[in-house]
Parts: sequence; C-alpha cells; structure tokens
Amino acid sequence: MIFLRCLLAFAVFLALMGAASAQDDCPPRVGMPTQAQLQAAQKLAQDRGFLWRITKEGRSAYLYGTIHIAKLDWVFPGPEMRKALKDTDSLALELNLLDPDTLSQLTRGTTQTEPRPLPAALQERLARQAKASCVPVDQLASLRPEFQIINLSVMALLKDGLDPAYGVDMMLAVMAKSSQKPIAAIETASEQLALLQVADTDEAIATVDEGLLLLENGSAQVLMAKLAKAWEGSDYATLSSYTDWCNCANTAKEQAQMRRLLDERNPLMAQRIDALHAKGGRVFAAVGALHMMGPQGLPALMAKLGYSVEKVF
Repeated sequence: MIFLRCLLAFAVFLALMGAASAQDDCPPRVGMPTQAQLQAAQKLAQDRGFLWRITKEGRSAYLYGTIHIAKLDWVFPGPEMRKALKDTDSLALELNLLDPDTLSQLTRGTTQTEPRPLPAALQERLARQAKASCVPVDQLASLRPEFQIINLSVMALLKDGLDPAYGVDMMLAVMAKSSQKPIAAIETASEQLALLQVADTDEAIATVDEGLLLLENGSAQVLMAKLAKAWEGSDYATLSSYTDWCNCANTAKEQAQMRRLLDERNPLMAQRIDALHAKGGRVFAAVGALHMMGPQGLPALMAKLGYSVEKVF
C-alpha cells in the first residue's frame, strides 16, 4: 500500500488538473456552491480534525491536522477553529497550491515526458479503472504511471461523497488569501515529488499493479473512508492507531517506507514551523493529519523544541 500513504498529499493538486468523465453513472463534480449552500454550511459548521495550541516565548501558535479530500460541510471552520484563525496572522501549509511556481513544478513533475510503456494487461486494467473512477483515459495517459494510479485512487472516492476540490488545506489557503494573511510552505514541490516519483519502469509497473489491486478489491476506498471518518469525528485514538489497521506496515520494507514518508519528514517540518514562530508572528500551521500521530508526530516534536502543547480538539 505504498501509494496510499501519500495519496492525500497530491489530492488537491490532481483535482486542479483533472476533470470527471461525462458518462451517466459518474457523480457530478463540484461547482461553485450556491449562496444558500454556503449559508447552510456555515450555520452548521462544526470543529473537525485535530487542533493543538502550541506556546513558546509567550506567544501561541496552532497546529492543525487536515484532510486533503473532504465534503463541503467539512471545510467551514467551527467555533474553536474560527477563534484560532482569528488569533493568528499567517498560515503555513505543506505546499501553497495558490502559488503559480509551485503548481508549475508539480505539473512538470507529474507529467509523462519519457513514456514508460506498461504491459498491455496492465493498461487494460487501468482503462477499466479509469472508467469506473470517471477519469478520461487521455487525461490519465498524460501522467507518469505512478501518478496515474494516485489520480484514479482520488477520483474513486467521489462516489463516497469525498472530493479533493473541497480539500481543507486549499480552503484554508483561500481564506488566508482573502484576508490578506501571508501563506508559507513548509515543504517544497521538489521534496514532495521525490517521495512519489519512481526510479524505473519495473518500479512503475509494481506501483501501478499494487494500486490497481487495492482499487479492484475495494480496500483502498475502505481505508480512505475510515481515515476520513476519524478526521470528521476528531477521533485521535483511531488516527493514532493507523498502522494497526491500514495494512500498510506489515513488513520491514513497508515500515521503512512509512518512516520515510511520515517520521523522517516531520522533524524538518517542525523546524520550519519553529523558524516561522521565531520571526515573531502567530502562525496557524496545517498539515496532513497522519503527521500528528505518535512520538514522532508534530505535537510531540514541537514539545521537544520547547513548546507547551495543549490539545484543543
């Protein structure tokens, strides 16, 4: 389950690139919500996800665990989130997808410039899954194979009502921009691309085959639905036991990959958040919720950097 561990990191970006098929059984893609929809969602807004207040040198900042694929109702901040956003003057995200240079780098890094031919049987399975996930095949073919399978996995969640166009990170970025708050990226496009790009055709074939198996047997959708439910309910117990139920850390190789994709990224993220705080501002740092769990999670690492850490929800 290699690809699933970084699937969400690219969900919003792939939504910006992609479009759903027009076939009759495809769920409609989201459009601009009506004023009535916006008012209803704002009125019913609840606190979701995972929020910590972190304090150092007499100033508080916030650390928020996000989800990159969501529903319209989930993207509006609840009362505690509104208070935290009001109390901060800048936003830090893994990547700033409102930045044209970042989008350009991601586009170049995911586009297939040197074709890596896949076996005919694998291409046929990709085409079947593209139809099932409502992704135009020609759009899919423009991507490197490893990003083709991520695209399919993201789009397969539309039928569960989860859409990357409602990614919480993107909505936070839009809100920050509208209120003229600066947005900082605590990772670079090249750093994230390096986690997902595969080295050769053999690895691409293995990655695509693995991803297709998970989509074909439905386990990918079940895993993401459980993670989304935990986020919706601010269920930290389920989140923190992710490696017990994800079926993605069973072997030494998978455990090493998990460390590379989560634990080994977290210290640098923590240092960059600390550097933003040291500049004197009040930062609201929002990153994927899986970066919050365990002794190598960001809350624990911020405590090691001298912050007092208080869980808000």
